[in-house]
Amino acid sequence: MSESVRTGPLHERASLEDEEGFLKSSLEDLDREHSAGEIDPADYEELRKHYLARAAVEAAALSELVDESTPT
Repeated sequence: MSESVRTGPLHERASLEDEEGFLKSSLEDLDREHSAGEIDPADYEELRKHYLARAAVEAAALSELVDESTPT
C-alpha cells in the first residue's frame, strides 16, 4: 500500500470512525460501571465529560471530512 493511501482521506475517515466507535463503547462501559456502583461518582462525572468532549471533537472532524469530500 502506498503512503498516500494510508494517509489520505479514506484512512483519516476510518481512523475517525474507529475512534468514534471506541469512545461510544467506552461511554457505554462507563455508564454500566456507574449503574453497578463500580465507579466513584466524581470519577464517573470526570471521565464522562472527558469522553463526551473527545467524541464531540471526533464527530466534528468526521463531519468536516465528509463535507469536504461531498461535491458541491
